[in-house]
Amino acid sequence: MKQKHFVFFAALLVVATGVPCAAADLPTTCDDDASAAVRSELFRNSRTANLYRATVNGDKESATALAVEIGKTHPDYVKCINRLGAENGDPIAQYNYSTWLTESKDEVTRLRGMYWLRRAATANHELAKEKLAEYRSGKRK
Repeated sequence: MKQKHFVFFAALLVVATGVPCAAADLPTTCDDDASAAVRSELFRNSRTANLYRATVNGDKESATALAVEIGKTHPDYVKCINRLGAENGDPIAQYNYSTWLTESKDEVTRLRGMYWLRRAATANHELAKEKLAEYRSGKRK
């Protein structure tokens, strides 16, 4: 369901901006088959299972703790976890997720990254405030 909403959102942005989205740059949804395999593995460990449950239930700090926990074994899934943490309101996850998005070659994805960067900066995340200032001053593109 979330994937359908995001695809609609991406299509709406294309219509509004005239800029096509590259499929590879679309954020992961955590709902595909590969993600299901990772989730299955996460539930074999009680700590990661509890962190995942808390993240899905809206706890903002759990997403960052889970991302750190699985970063070495499942680095591709960390992006998905950071997206959940960003949605839950965690400034660290918002900053981390914005970093992936703003480094995209796709303009619409970069715009979404700036949204998350602004959210993190608004929540007083120091690195986000510094990076946002660099974008605004033109030091970073």
